[in-house]
Amino acid sequence: MWMTWNDFDRHFAAIDTLRRELERSVGGTRRSRNLGRWPEATLIDEGERFVFAVDVPGLTQDDLVIDVHNSTLTVAARRAVTPPEGFATLRSERAGFEWKKSFSLPAKIDGEKTAASLDDGVLTIRLEKLPEAQPRRISIA
Repeated sequence: MWMTWNDFDRHFAAIDTLRRELERSVGGTRRSRNLGRWPEATLIDEGERFVFAVDVPGLTQDDLVIDVHNSTLTVAARRAVTPPEGFATLRSERAGFEWKKSFSLPAKIDGEKTAASLDDGVLTIRLEKLPEAQPRRISIA
């Protein structure tokens, strides 16, 4: 059976529509797939501390909540997109979201010495280990 270009285009369009519907049903379009989901993060062990970095573009300090308890780090964010008072939204491709994620760290953390900074859309958290969890160098006698 031979297919003409019109048949091919019609079948391709149907398959493309199906693909787009499946993508939308399981996580949105390719462009907005991560909206409302946990962003990518990095955890580095520097010996005396852990350094946790996560991309949070467009968020401010007020949008973020960081909690540390023993060896668990919890980071949460919330962004609401609302028009200024007295104005109407004509088109909105931005969406509000909310996420929360907890990480079990391999050592206990000193919550008093934990510090966080937000620079250029990157949240960096420095988590100092408790003294008994820090690496020790043993000399050979």
